[in-house]
Amino acid sequence: MKVNGWCNRLGLFLFLATLTLASSWSRSTFLSSRIRSIRTSVALKEESNGIELISRRRDIVGLIVTSIVSKTLVTSFPVNAFDGGVGGLGKVKPKTGVVFRDSDTSPRLVTAAGGSDEILAYELVGPDGTIALVNFEAPWPLLQSPGQIEARDLQQPESAFVQVVDLPKGATSAESLAASFYGEAVLGSEGKFGAYGAPFDVKIKKLKTNADGTTISLASFTTLTPSMRESPRKVYITSKAIGGGVFMLVTGTTSNRFKSQDEILQNVASSFKVIEAPKSKLRASQKE
Repeated sequence: MKVNGWCNRLGLFLFLATLTLASSWSRSTFLSSRIRSIRTSVALKEESNGIELISRRRDIVGLIVTSIVSKTLVTSFPVNAFDGGVGGLGKVKPKTGVVFRDSDTSPRLVTAAGGSDEILAYELVGPDGTIALVNFEAPWPLLQSPGQIEARDLQQPESAFVQVVDLPKGATSAESLAASFYGEAVLGSEGKFGAYGAPFDVKIKKLKTNADGTTISLASFTTLTPSMRESPRKVYITSKAIGGGVFMLVTGTTSNRFKSQDEILQNVASSFKVIEAPKSKLRASQKE
């Protein structure tokens, strides 16, 4: 009986020991597995963070590179545009043939040849060297510019300017000049109305000749604006021959304003006076 009791106790002890060892091994295995899982998770998280960090770094680098490239591509450089109208085809200064006798281009009080009255006039040099006194009246401001005598309305298209050209061979006075002369002299491509192409649809009609040999003609034509639009115009051309040159005053406006401004334009055209200056032994400096 004692032997059996001892054996039973020993078997129970071994069973409990075995159970304890099994439990410990199971816990150890579970803990090891859990630790491996945590380590794996941490590793994956670190790897993920590393990838994200690399990705962010790549994005930043890409942004910097893109910014640099963009700034390089959109950098603008100054370009010098053509002067003188559309495509550089227009002229900065039209040829008017005006040559001043002195460097002082302002009008002055002078005495006409063979007379005693003083008049306010410009002293101009003709193509053959003849000195002429030029005078006219206009209700618009006088624009000071080299080689030009021009009065212009700063708000409207009305204007008046002086032009000087050679007297054609065979002609003795302005009355003997053909209408085609004015078309070439005033309405040519080198004149004030030809900066963007020679005027077209030109019609010229002589109106009258005064006792002093001054003639007045009326010209209608179409010219081009800087934006290459057609602009119909009408002008009066007052002319007189002095020496070997023809001195002219051209005054006018656009066709749609001509009727309302006709009286003013006629007064300006009729006010033009050209006479030969008295002979002088003084040598003057010429200036265009």
